Amino acid sequence: MPNATDDWQEWVRRYGPGLLVYARQFVASAADAEDALQDGFVSFWKKYGSAGSPTTLYAFVRGRAMDIRRAERRRDRRNMEHARSPELIFEPAPDRLERIREIEAAVAMLKLPQREVLTLKIWGGLTFEHIGRTLGINPHTAAARYRYALGHLRKKLQREILYEQ
Repeated sequence: MPNATDDWQEWVRRYGPGLLVYARQFVASAADAEDALQDGFVSFWKKYGSAGSPTTLYAFVRGRAMDIRRAERRRDRRNMEHARSPELIFEPAPDRLERIREIEAAVAMLKLPQREVLTLKIWGGLTFEHIGRTLGINPHTAAARYRYALGHLRKKLQREILYEQ
């Protein structure tokens, strides 16, 4: 008979990677994303355990990431420091690093609602229905934001390719 520890580990294996990428969209560093993931997961698990839904889990992690983001903004305003540049979660091959940075820059230029839906869809693997429930929006709105995000990325990244040739 499986126990709560087995369930917890299965949820971490199953949803952890997508949740980490999702949380990373809101915070300035990979470490902050890991904190948001851990805190959100623990809060979710205490409240729902394996009886909760993945969309609720995404909402918990999102909430914690937004808390971290707000705290960082307050700290930055107090200290009048320049925003830190985002760190990569992994170390890509040197020949791919420039292209990855171009893509990250293009994604960072998207409006937050579009970037959020894009991340949930691509890295979270959620359906538009689940994205809608996670964000409290209509699934059709989620799909439209996804299409707009892809369109903006396509334009931005194609323009860069054309100028390089």
